[in-house]
Amino acid sequence: MEDDFKLIQHHDDEESQPLSALPFYCHLSPELSAVDMEIRWFKETDCVCLYKNRQVREGRGYEGRVSLFTQELQRGNVSLQIRDCTASDTGFYLCQVTNGNTTKTLTAFRHWPQIMALTFTLPDSLPQFNREWTEEEKMRMEESALLTEFSEEAKRYKDKESVLKHKNAQLLEKDQELQDKEAVLTKLTETLQMKDKMLEEKQEMAKKIQIQLKDKDTQLENMTKLLMEKETLLEDTVKEVDSSKEQLDTLRKELQEMMILLEQQKTELRDKDTQLMEQEKQVEEKDRLLEERNKQLQERTDPDSSVPARRRNSIDYERPFILDFRLVLLGRTGCGKSAAGNTILGREERSQAGASTVSRQSESRQEKVAVRQVTVVDTPDWFCPGLSLEELRQDVGLCVRLSAPGPHTFLLVIPVKQSTGEEKG
Repeated sequence: MEDDFKLIQHHDDEESQPLSALPFYCHLSPELSAVDMEIRWFKETDCVCLYKNRQVREGRGYEGRVSLFTQELQRGNVSLQIRDCTASDTGFYLCQVTNGNTTKTLTAFRHWPQIMALTFTLPDSLPQFNREWTEEEKMRMEESALLTEFSEEAKRYKDKESVLKHKNAQLLEKDQELQDKEAVLTKLTETLQMKDKMLEEKQEMAKKIQIQLKDKDTQLENMTKLLMEKETLLEDTVKEVDSSKEQLDTLRKELQEMMILLEQQKTELRDKDTQLMEQEKQVEEKDRLLEERNKQLQERTDPDSSVPARRRNSIDYERPFILDFRLVLLGRTGCGKSAAGNTILGREERSQAGASTVSRQSESRQEKVAVRQVTVVDTPDWFCPGLSLEELRQDVGLCVRLSAPGPHTFLLVIPVKQSTGEEKG
C-alpha cells in the first residue's frame, strides 16, 4: 500500500558537499513516487519550502536559497538543499510528507558548520537527537505553511493583473491611433476610397479588440473575487487560531487557580499541625509538673524511702490522628485507575464487565483505612480525543469540588507496557 511508508536518512555524500550548500538527504522507504504528495520543510516553526500540486514554493526569507530535487521525486527523494548557509541556519528542521490521510515526519538538527545526523521522531530513536514538537509549535507551522502558499498565489495574481493592465494600455493606444486615422480618412473620403475601405476593416478589428477587452475585464473581475474569497478564508483561519489560543489561556488560568487553592489548603494543614504540636507540648509540660508534685507528696509521706517517686495516675496522651485524606487518580482509559482505587480503599476489584465501563466524569469513593477517612476521586481520560474543551473544564471543576479541602495527593496510574507519546509528554 502507498500509505505504508516511512522517511529515512542517507549520509552517503554529505561530507563531499561544500559548507555553503548542504542538503538534508531524506527518502521514502519503500521507494515510492512523491510527485503527487505534499512535502513541507520547516526550520523550527518557519516554513522553509512547500511542494504542493507539483509546484515548489519558497518560504519567506529563503527566496533563491532552497530547492528540492524535483527530478528525483519519482524515486522517492524528498531531500532539501539550502544554499549560502550561515550560522543563523543552525537549528531543528522538520520534514513532513503527506500522502492522502497519511503523514510522516522526520526531525533533523543542523549545526553550523557541521550537519548533525537526522533521526526519526519514533519511540526507539536516540534521546539525544529526538525533538518533541509542542501543539503550539505545530500550530505555528501550519500558519507559516498557509502564509507561504497564499503569498505565492497573491504574487501570481498580481503578475497577471500587471500583464492585463499592460495589455489594456496597449489597447487604449491602438484605439487612439484608430480614432486619429478615422479623422484623417473622413477628410480624404472623396479622394481616398481605397483608404476608406481599409479604415472600415480597421474599425471592425477595433470592435473585435473591444470585445476581447471586455472578456479580459470579466476575467479580471473573476480573479479579483477569487482573491477576496482567499483572503476571507485566511482571515477565518486566523480567527480560529486566535480562538484556540484564548481557550488554552482560559484553561491555563483555571489550572493556576486550582494550584493556588491547593497551596492555601496545604498552608491550613500546616497551621493545624503547628497547633497540635503546641497542644502536645502543653500536655507534656502539665505531665512534668504533675510528676514533680507527686514526687513532693511521696517525700512528705515517706521521707526515708529511697525509691524515686513515680506518677501512679499518669494520663496517656495520644496525638489525635483524625485526617480526611483526599487522593486524585489520573491516567488514560484502561490503565487500571479503578483497580488502584479499590486496592487503596481495601475493596475487592470489580468484575470484568464493570472494569470495561468508561467513566465520563469524575467520581469519588470513601472508606475508612486504618484510622484515616480516605476519599479517592477517580477522573476520566482527560487526554481522550472525544472529550471537548468545555467538558474538560467542567470535569476539572467537579474534581476540585469532590476533592475539597484537598486534594492532598495526585496519583498518576500508568500500565506496565510501552508508553505512548501522550503519556511521555
